[in-house]
Amino acid sequence: MSDEEIVGVRGRVAPENLGTSYLLSAGYDGAQKRAYVRLYEPNEQQIYLWYDNKNHLPYLISKKSEDELKENERVTGHTGFVGFQEVEKYDSLYDQMIPVTKIVAQDPLSIGGGGGCIRAMLEESWESRIRYYACYIYDMGLVPGMPYKVVDGELVADDWSMPPETEAAFNAVLEGSEERFVEPMKEWARLLQMPVPDLSLIHI
Repeated sequence: MSDEEIVGVRGRVAPENLGTSYLLSAGYDGAQKRAYVRLYEPNEQQIYLWYDNKNHLPYLISKKSEDELKENERVTGHTGFVGFQEVEKYDSLYDQMIPVTKIVAQDPLSIGGGGGCIRAMLEESWESRIRYYACYIYDMGLVPGMPYKVVDGELVADDWSMPPETEAAFNAVLEGSEERFVEPMKEWARLLQMPVPDLSLIHI
């Protein structure tokens, strides 16, 4: 657990509208109890912080039902406990969707911050050892290194496509490939073709 996850983070807060910027990283502000991302705006050569405004909260996964988990008073009585959410998750071992329960907490320490955390109160759990910032960017579909904008306070993906000649050459390489591989490989190629901004000019 980093210091900023406990005491807070320093930095310029992104304005309500910010032009094309690059997502550098994500983190958790312990003072505000919110996830944030760092954005690099290349024209001003500045780093900005954009804070989550979707009320995303930390959680872990249990295969027990909500009714079963409600019987665990150590969990429901935990000071950071927020609630349960019954959802479906893909079980890759059995190649099928299964019902699971999210146990939601108000901060990452409540999920996995030592002996008194919710994770320690369960016999087994899933997604309980993932760093919260990684969970956040995955859930929100964010991709570090890619361009984003802030529009009226909302973080939105900026357009980026491969140059037409590169895409045509890549399609030729993929011709005859299994269909299930084509789109993932195209997406990886698109990400890898993204120009890298000159980060040596960053103003801290």
